[in-house]
Amino acid sequence: MSFRLATRAAAQSLKAVATRRTIAQIPQVAGARLFTTTRVASNEYTSRLSETLKDELTHEKQNDTEVPVELNSFIAQSGFEVVNTDGQALAKLQKNGTDEVVHVFFDVNQVVNVRPAVEEVEVEEEEEFEDPYENFINLNVVVEKKADDSAVAFDVLVGPEDGSTYIENVIAYANKAEALTETADADQKRELAYNGPAFSNLDEKLQENFEQFLTSRGINEELYQFILNYGIHKENQEYIAWLEKLNKFFN
Repeated sequence: MSFRLATRAAAQSLKAVATRRTIAQIPQVAGARLFTTTRVASNEYTSRLSETLKDELTHEKQNDTEVPVELNSFIAQSGFEVVNTDGQALAKLQKNGTDEVVHVFFDVNQVVNVRPAVEEVEVEEEEEFEDPYENFINLNVVVEKKADDSAVAFDVLVGPEDGSTYIENVIAYANKAEALTETADADQKRELAYNGPAFSNLDEKLQENFEQFLTSRGINEELYQFILNYGIHKENQEYIAWLEKLNKFFN
């Protein structure tokens, strides 16, 4: 499964398991009720929720700003452009060249949840067993060749603290649609396809050449910094849109 769907699917699966376990642990007592028998005024609670949503929405809009100048500056200089994905957590960047098109995909929820480099987190005993990739941002980079519509995709891990980059896989596609189509069926086909050996098992010279290829296409520290800043900005825009929808429902 590509990173584009794997993160959300895993989270939903864990939530479903947690929910089932919680329900299973509730003792089944004859005649027992799961909710209080006290009658409540439902309109009162709807009103309270509506007011709270309005306050939160007002607060967020007051602090909301346009796209920061430094982000626009990167777009102007790098050749990348932001592809509109309103309503989605998935963010897309694209650079259209003479012979190639470079696509970059990342999840804004993951960006905002990764611990910032400036924070000093106290290491506790239980954290010794943390997933070593927990604090990395997943990028899916697809380079399509215009001449024959073929494509190569790179699954990349980026460390936001120091910009360290690790390529996990390099996958070749005969047709760009195989790499870019965003459907459950297409994603399943990508999951079942042979994706090559683990990148770390490749010959060192081959690894180095792949890394240099990505760098030459603009996959570099400047892009990573943009992704961090843009990801936070886009997630905030989606949060405001989410609040607006809820506010309309409960109003």
